[in-house]
Amino acid sequence: MKFLIRLSAALVFGMSLVLGLGSAQAQALSLPTLTQAPMVLAEFTNAADAKLGEIGDKLDLNNSAVRLFRRFPGMFPTLAGKVIQNAPYQSVDDVFNIPDLSDNQKATLAKYKDQFTTTAPSNAFTSGFDRFNNGVY
Repeated sequence: MKFLIRLSAALVFGMSLVLGLGSAQAQALSLPTLTQAPMVLAEFTNAADAKLGEIGDKLDLNNSAVRLFRRFPGMFPTLAGKVIQNAPYQSVDDVFNIPDLSDNQKATLAKYKDQFTTTAPSNAFTSGFDRFNNGVY
C-alpha cells in the first residue's frame, strides 16, 4: 500500500514536470497522503493467543509441548513425557497422581509446582502429535 502511494506521488510529480504545471496545480492532482487516508485496523486474534495471554509466564500442563519443559532441569524429556501423556489435569496437584512416578520425580514436580498451571485443553495446542514432536529443531 505504501509502495502504491509513493509510486502514484512520484507519477504525479513527474507529470507536473513534464506538463509544466505549477506547484498549486500539482498539489491539486496529488493523492491524499497516508495521514489523511482513513485507516482500518483489524484486530487478529486466535485461540492460541488468547490462551497464552491467560496463563502468563506459567507452563500450562494441559496445553504445553514437551520441549517447553526444558526450562525445568530434571523434567525433559522423560518426566515431561509422562506429564503430557497423562493430561488433562483438573488442577496442578493432579500431576502427582501419575502412575509409576518415582519419589525423585515427585520431588522434581514439587520443586516447580508454583510455575505450573492448568487450563482447559485447547485444540490449538493438543491436536495431533505436536505436543510430543512439534518439528522445531
